[in-house]
Amino acid sequence: MQKDLKIGMAAGLAIAAVAGLWLCTRPSLSVRERMSPDTDRPVEFDGPPRYTTNLPGVEPLQTRQNGSAADNTNNEPSTRRDYSDLTIYEQPEKIRTQKFHIVRNGETLSHIAQEYYGSSRKLRKIIDANKDVMTNPNRLTPGTKLIIPD
Repeated sequence: MQKDLKIGMAAGLAIAAVAGLWLCTRPSLSVRERMSPDTDRPVEFDGPPRYTTNLPGVEPLQTRQNGSAADNTNNEPSTRRDYSDLTIYEQPEKIRTQKFHIVRNGETLSHIAQEYYGSSRKLRKIIDANKDVMTNPNRLTPGTKLIIPD
């Protein structure tokens, strides 16, 4: 086992050294080279953007017949705000979250009602909400998932 470990360490060190030497000898991979602008290639634009946004206060680009973007003649940002395309979502009622309880071994409905409602007398709420799950409220099967209503 010791010999395999030494061979693995030596092979890993050799691979790391070769990779380091390769990276050091490539000037195009240096940080300075990657940060400098590429002045050999001219910048080309391939027409208007291929996406649109519907943001308030942002006007969409108007296009000419040839597909290039329209010029802004006064070179000032637009201050016109058009909210006609905004969609307003209204919730008719508040979304209610559902609580669940998984029955553990030895639990009764009165213990569960005491845990969630602070009173063991409110077990009728749990029984009414779980009529399809419980056949006999006096015998709870461990692992049963009960709905705990508010």
